[in-house]
Amino acid sequence: IAFVAAARISPLQLQYSAGKGFLEKHTDSFNNVRASVYDLFAKVTYKMNGHHKVYGEAFYSMDNFGYGNTNGTSYDRMEWSNFIGNLHWDWEISERNALDVSVSYNSYGSNQNQEKVMEGVYNRLGVESHIEEAVAHAQYTSRWGKGWLFHLGARGTKSRFAPGSSKVYGEDGGSST
Repeated sequence: IAFVAAARISPLQLQYSAGKGFLEKHTDSFNNVRASVYDLFAKVTYKMNGHHKVYGEAFYSMDNFGYGNTNGTSYDRMEWSNFIGNLHWDWEISERNALDVSVSYNSYGSNQNQEKVMEGVYNRLGVESHIEEAVAHAQYTSRWGKGWLFHLGARGTKSRFAPGSSKVYGEDGGSST
């Protein structure tokens, strides 16, 4: 069994916090800046014997940015996220024949929100979009003589796309699409 994991965290928020006094003194329009960017990755591989190998991978990333104006009447936030997961099985049936089977899932989302006080009334607008895809794949390979390969496979894909649906939130927290 082999396992690998990695994480990356951006220091943007720490850098902003360190320079906040300087920025607030020299800028008149931005306040309350928030920033976070991180990625996580993991992979595990298991070789059952000389003929079977199973491995899985996962990746997740999130980017989140936000800022408000100095008089506190608006706040804007943008967010992106992505998740990818794969599971794969390799089977060496014989020296000339092999079977590869895999399934994967990918999800991407984005979200933008704006909170704003206009003419004394609190308003909040949110726009979200999502893309999801699941794939199953199988392929049989046979080696025939010198340089000849025979491939037989199947692939199925299911996708969902939800583009930019929006919501307007009222003072009571309720929404209308």
